[in-house]
Amino acid sequence: MDEIEKLRGFVLTTLEYIKLDMTEEALRPIQTTRSKKGLRMAANDMAETYEDLKEVQIAELDALLKKNDLPTISQMYNKKYRKFLSIISSASISSDNDFRLVSSFVGSVDNDLISSKERDIAERLMANYESSK
Repeated sequence: MDEIEKLRGFVLTTLEYIKLDMTEEALRPIQTTRSKKGLRMAANDMAETYEDLKEVQIAELDALLKKNDLPTISQMYNKKYRKFLSIISSASISSDNDFRLVSSFVGSVDNDLISSKERDIAERLMANYESSK
């Protein structure tokens, strides 16, 4: 699943979670857009919307998103995670700074920060970057 699909899934799932009654016509732009910038903005807006939720609700929504292999609300609050997602979705590390950021997530003690699939992709990208040096 690429970054666009993860962001789209995040936005649609969070909208569904709050049971916002939106028509198919209102949802169509989210369902069809290929604009990363627009979906990032929508995802950021959704993450901000949930800042006032109770811990139990955030945990419930995080579990729903994680079950669908989507970024969690907790992850989307984290600006570095959003950059990490962008890097691994682009399928290449283009700078030493990006390498350090990806490395920090792979080496994190907090195993819940990224999924095993994201970790595998990141490790492969790091190996490719190091071998290209």
